[in-house]
Amino acid sequence: MVGGGLAGLAASVALAGHGIGVSLLEKNPRLGGRATSYRLPSGEYIDNCQHVTLRCCTNLEDFFRRAGVADKIRYYDQLLFSDSKGSRGRIKSSWLPAPFHLVPSFAAFPLLTLQDKYSIARAMLRIVRSGGSPK
Repeated sequence: MVGGGLAGLAASVALAGHGIGVSLLEKNPRLGGRATSYRLPSGEYIDNCQHVTLRCCTNLEDFFRRAGVADKIRYYDQLLFSDSKGSRGRIKSSWLPAPFHLVPSFAAFPLLTLQDKYSIARAMLRIVRSGGSPK
């Protein structure tokens, strides 16, 4: 398998699950592609996959389970953001079921304009209407 991003990893796990031997080739020092986390020399963690850590991506959670790493994933109940001007915002899970559990904090998120929120909400609604919502 060429590529250790999520697609390559998922394909490798599926093939191995059917008894097929797999060799995985990845050019980067970490697996996961765009869905990875790493630590800076300062000690700060950079997480490129925030939507997963808030339990939004049920398909990826299933992949973690099938790959045998679900117990190694660190989940959060909130994520903090700051912009270049020093303003801060927080996205936090609520009692609502996924994918709606982020709606309250998304609506109040101060780092997005009303137009930004409207555009994102329209896109999410299209995804849900097309059957792309988590089951």
